[in-house]
Amino acid sequence: MNPRFFAANDAGAVVPASPPGPDAPPLATFRDINLFQQGAPALAAAAPPAAPAIIVWSGTPADSLFERSPLAWTSDAWQRLASLSAEAAAACAAAGRTLVLRPHTAHVLSDVQRCVRWLNESARPAGAGLVLDPLSLLTPDMLPAAEDHLRRIFETLAGEARALWLAEIPQSPALRDLLTAAAARWTPPELPVIAPLADIPHWQRALAAPASR
Repeated sequence: MNPRFFAANDAGAVVPASPPGPDAPPLATFRDINLFQQGAPALAAAAPPAAPAIIVWSGTPADSLFERSPLAWTSDAWQRLASLSAEAAAACAAAGRTLVLRPHTAHVLSDVQRCVRWLNESARPAGAGLVLDPLSLLTPDMLPAAEDHLRRIFETLAGEARALWLAEIPQSPALRDLLTAAAARWTPPELPVIAPLADIPHWQRALAAPASR
């Protein structure tokens, strides 16, 4: 049986959470870089030979990776993302890997609508995909309506994603419960789940018997 739960180690390799170990075949390699700053050359040696995919932030033209800037939401930024992701996807393909972008509210792929547009339009390079990180698609002003936003995020993107990235269990009990419920209800059973190793038992329990839709 293929593993479902994965954790990113300190080297960026996304490896099976059980059984863990340095020889476990990775799901992917994660590079914590801004595609707009480092570009395709940074991906050339990003993954060990066994890693079939490279996950990288969708990126922003702002000076820092998580700086919220209106530059990220311009048509010029969209066109640049199309060009950069095409170059990055070609570099990955040359090494026998696929490119997977990780959206964020501060990036060009900042919300559900933009993610859907990228998935459905010619801006997406052939073979490239998205990893769904639901907390990275929530801004502080969205939290009062987090249940509705999480429902839309999961309903729209979970079926299209290459993996579900649950970067943390929220400290807020209310948000933790909403995220857990949304993940249990809307995560496809075959979708790989990436989470910190310490959080894996929580998500194994939560996703063992998904709630009825």
